[in-house]
Amino acid sequence: MSAKMMRLITASFEQSDLRPLFDALHPDIVWKSATDDQSPLRFGGTHSGRVGVTKVLATIAADYQFRRFRPLEIVESGEIVWGIFDAVIEHLPTARKRPETNPIAFQCAIRWRFRDGMIAEHQAFFDTGAIQRASEASNSSSSGT
Repeated sequence: MSAKMMRLITASFEQSDLRPLFDALHPDIVWKSATDDQSPLRFGGTHSGRVGVTKVLATIAADYQFRRFRPLEIVESGEIVWGIFDAVIEHLPTARKRPETNPIAFQCAIRWRFRDGMIAEHQAFFDTGAIQRASEASNSSSSGT
């Protein structure tokens, strides 16, 4: 059941539709980003509760748009679901300044713990360096370097 939920929820990412994800968040959700809160990436750190997670998701949506987010493998064991995804994103500030910039392709692993049929923990693993380089490209183009 939980693997099916992951498949359905993540399929909506390509349409920039986060509603299925919001609807599945447990009130006590803990969201662990792939980078810490000291990272130059604005979404780093651990975020708690629906309000905290909503804020970080709004930050992600303001900076990135998924062009592709397709499962390569999703496995479930008890309350834990792991997924490996083929992803392509566009860093929106860069794309606005330099439309010829290529989107960023990478693989992402996501681990969800379910409680009461809802996502109680989220943890993502991906190449934060590639995402950071795309963000820095935007910053350097705006500073004229």
